[in-house]
Amino acid sequence: MIKLIGARNYIKALSGYATDSPKSEKILQDIKNIISIFKSEKSLLTLFISPIINSNVKKSVIGDIAKAINLDQGIVNFINLLVEKGKIKSLVAILE
Repeated sequence: MIKLIGARNYIKALSGYATDSPKSEKILQDIKNIISIFKSEKSLLTLFISPIINSNVKKSVIGDIAKAINLDQGIVNFINLLVEKGKIKSLVAILE
């Protein structure tokens, strides 16, 4: 619950983007895909929450994932923003 309180603005922004976009179906599918990846690959989430790993490395990994599964650029930008703001720990909670 605490994670969600701090993530409320991010949730609103993502929700607004998803519902206002003509690609809303694809965006919702992308969200489901990224949730699935982070839930099944715990080491990936560990990499993203590590303070030792540089944010440029994290963004590069996001870029690789985006290319591999053809993520919507808005979702990529959203995840990169979470990396920049240090909110990536809340990613799964935000996306669910």
